Amino acid sequence: MTWFLLPLLAAALWAVTNHIDKYLLGRYFKSGGIGALVIFSSLAGVIVLPLITVFHPDVFSIKPLLLLLILGNGFLYQLGLLPYLYALQKDEASIVVPLFQITPIFSYILGYAVLGETLTMQQFIGSLLVILGAIGLSLDITERRPKFKKEIFGLILLGSGFYPARQASRKSPIEALRYE
Repeated sequence: MTWFLLPLLAAALWAVTNHIDKYLLGRYFKSGGIGALVIFSSLAGVIVLPLITVFHPDVFSIKPLLLLLILGNGFLYQLGLLPYLYALQKDEASIVVPLFQITPIFSYILGYAVLGETLTMQQFIGSLLVILGAIGLSLDITERRPKFKKEIFGLILLGSGFYPARQASRKSPIEALRYE
């Protein structure tokens, strides 16, 4: 039964963080202070770092090249976060957050271009459904004639483009990061 509860817990925690982002943007960063929120969120890890070193003291014994890769990963994450926050500031979290489901499509494109991977028909149909769903979410149907929210859609596309490299780097085992 835990196999069912853990993904639900992960999705619930992700939803909570998205609504916290929306709350912070609406309450404390109304006047375009998205850069301050990004700096705050990137420095939040510094607070947790002493706890990590207590439980895993060899966290700093990594190879210099891998350290640069980790720093680059963090930089890509922050670059991807900026368009997301701008989109979240302009529209509701219930519209912006599901649009991020388009991120795996960028992973497929990167995998095809770099690794020569191909999509199965099932994956291609799934990607097409995600794209159509994202376009559907980007339609403003409150007016007489539906209007496409191209700015929100473009921001999410831009932000999603930075995430495949970040996702790929999470797959490597932490043991490879240590000195031998």
